[in-house]
Amino acid sequence: MNVLSMLRQAYDGLALFAIVNLLGLGGLLVYTIASGALDGDRLQRAAAALREVPTPPVTAPQEESVAVPVESGPAADSVTLAGGTDLQIEMEILHREADRIQEELRQRLALNNSILLKVSAQREQFEREQEAAERRSAAMQAEQASAGFQKQLAILEGLSPKLASEHLLGMKDPDEAARFLMAMKTDRGRKVVLSASRGEALNRMQDILRRVRSVSPARAAEIGSEQR
Repeated sequence: MNVLSMLRQAYDGLALFAIVNLLGLGGLLVYTIASGALDGDRLQRAAAALREVPTPPVTAPQEESVAVPVESGPAADSVTLAGGTDLQIEMEILHREADRIQEELRQRLALNNSILLKVSAQREQFEREQEAAERRSAAMQAEQASAGFQKQLAILEGLSPKLASEHLLGMKDPDEAARFLMAMKTDRGRKVVLSASRGEALNRMQDILRRVRSVSPARAAEIGSEQR
């Protein structure tokens, strides 16, 4: 019994650990989005980068065009170059962040799968041991019950039909009385049945016979054929 309790506690602990890992994974994603490190725009860009599909540039709402003179020269080129460099750096950061999250997800899923496999194996082993223990207990109880049944049946066989009848009618469980009546020899059982010939004793004996009939109609006919 102590071994079964220890196995059940180990199974519950491993199952709880797997659930905590899943909750931690969900919390990581929620924290990343809530902290702003991975908003919707960046997530789309990261997904596009992972698919190696260029992300279309985000265009601002068009406004009325105003002719502004654009100076050509090193200053303008440096602005354009700086903007492109910033975008490349941001894309690289998003790509690395997406790779990190993907790898962490893969590792957590692998760990959870390993834990679930161990839990499943231990649970199956626990169930097999529990079933074996229950079978041993049932066999022991059946053996003890059989020995006790045979001993009590021998006592009933040694009593007079009247006393045996009173003993059967005094049992709290009519099904148990029916089992004893079925186990008696035919002549002996018939005499016991006929001993209950009137009043409440007759009614209770008929109830016992009905239970015998539900299991073995032929046996009920043999021991109760002469009852009125």
